[in-house]
Amino acid sequence: MKVITKAQNTTTKLSDNRVIPMVLALSNIFVRRLGEVLPEEFVREQIARSQKMQRFDGFADSITCGQELKRPSRVRLYEMLLNLLIDDCIETGNGVTVRTVLDRCDRLPVLIESNFPGYIEQGLFPMVVSALG
Repeated sequence: MKVITKAQNTTTKLSDNRVIPMVLALSNIFVRRLGEVLPEEFVREQIARSQKMQRFDGFADSITCGQELKRPSRVRLYEMLLNLLIDDCIETGNGVTVRTVLDRCDRLPVLIESNFPGYIEQGLFPMVVSALG
């Protein structure tokens, strides 16, 4: 397994109830999909330095129609969204790093629509989130 250790500059503030699920989700996905172990401090730095992390979190909130998620459900939602972003990175020939994945979060509406046509528009996406557990 490869261990990633680099980080970038600028910071984003999110509460721990949002950062912890993202740390868990990113760590889980990178180990499962890519065989890469991400140290927690590194992941936290990447999240804090991501210019788009608040957009990712805001989009996740918008597709749940205001439903407050407990940590396990939020982790599974983040994992699903991250999987879509990683698939997109691979399909477009981009490298898969924490930074490239988080930087592509603007593509989430398109990716959700292509994988779940009409669900967001019809307000059905909370059912997908509920099915995650």
